[in-house]
Formats: sequence, structure tokens, C-alpha cells
Amino acid sequence: MTLGWSMDKIGPIGRTPKDCAWVFQAILGADGLDPTVVERPFDWPQLSLEDADWLATVQFGISSRPKVNEKRIAEMIRESGGKVIEIDFPADSRIGAMTDAISVEAAAMHGELFAKSKEDDQVGKWAPTFREAQFLSAIDYVQAMRARVDLIQKTEEVLRKVDVYIGDGDLARTNLTGHPSMVVSYGENTARNRPHTVALTGRYFAESSLLSAADWIQRKDPPTPKIPELVADSSNA
Repeated sequence: MTLGWSMDKIGPIGRTPKDCAWVFQAILGADGLDPTVVERPFDWPQLSLEDADWLATVQFGISSRPKVNEKRIAEMIRESGGKVIEIDFPADSRIGAMTDAISVEAAAMHGELFAKSKEDDQVGKWAPTFREAQFLSAIDYVQAMRARVDLIQKTEEVLRKVDVYIGDGDLARTNLTGHPSMVVSYGENTARNRPHTVALTGRYFAESSLLSAADWIQRKDPPTPKIPELVADSSNA
């Protein structure tokens, strides 16, 4: 669902990173209808994608307190000869206030629907959010948006130290800043009979690096269960 004009982001969902790359290549760029969309080059496929030396050209970053799957991917990269450094985003106590301010945007986008709703369940879990947003002052909203610009600049400054960041870097932060991220499946989670997943985050307009890293991870440790075999049903023959 659409939620907020400055928060919503789109991206493809595919079985492999390469599938996502081809779809992304088809949908990126301005269409003349959305003035916030910009034209930027998208280098895909990267020429060194299949080169054994590709990993040596990429620098990965990871939090000093990584999640289990993030740590597992970092170890796999290091064992393969890649470089992973620890980087952390500076704490910002204003993120909570910025998130509250975004609720105002969501409430404005869905204002007509909320006004017509007689019961909360008509707008799902969002009714309390839309109701509380009515009480945020215009001054609070403006100050939160000013802080958001500062957060964007500081987050981009950190991400420019690496080519790919292993993790989402705090989902609330990246929701506010709009930095590109990707979730890739790999390996096997035997306890849950499905693949593991890990999020990757990049600096602005670095989608090709994210896709290349995701493709490398998936080729290094293919996701299991594998693609199901399609068998023709002859019962109706």
C-alpha cells in the first residue's frame, strides 16, 4: 500500500538477484509523472561480475554489533579473500521524532479514507497512528524534517566509506533516508525449512553494487530449498 509521499520506495522481487537487476533496469528512471524521480546511469551487468578478482575490488562494511546472519556473511567474505571493516552510524536521538512526523504524512495521504471510516478495522492497524498524527504541531513537523535532512547527509557520509554495507543499518534510519537496500536469500535454515536471508545497504545510486554482492552471496551459498521441479500433470490427460 502507499503510505507516504516521501517515504514510499519501490523495487522488484525476484527469485535471484539477476532477475531483480533486469526488472530494475526496465523500471528505473523518470516517466514524466513523478517530479521526484531522477535519471541516473545503471551499470548492469557489471563487467567484473564473473571475475574471480571481483571480490578484491569491493570493500564491505558491517556493524560492530552484527546480527547472526550478518556475521555469517562477513565471515564468508573474509574467508574468500574479501575485506570487511566495522563501521557504525552515529546515534541520533531525533529518529523517533522524525518517525512520528512521517506519520503525519501518512495521515494526510489517507485522510479522506480515515475520515470516512466508522470503525478502526476499516484502516487496519493504522487507525491509532492516523488519529495521533492529528495532534502533532506544524512546528514539530518542520523541525523533524530539518533533522531528517541532517540524518540523510550523515548516513550517506558513513555509507561512502564502503561499497556495500552488510545489514539494514537500522530500518527506521534507512526508511527516513531512502538509501537503497536489498534482501538476499542464501544457504539453508534447516530448523525452518527455508533459506537464510540477509539485508544489504548501499550509498545513493549504488544499486548495481548491491545486486552484484547479492549475486555473489547466492552463487557462493545457493539458497535451499532449491527451485522446485516443475512436473507436468498428466492426471487430466
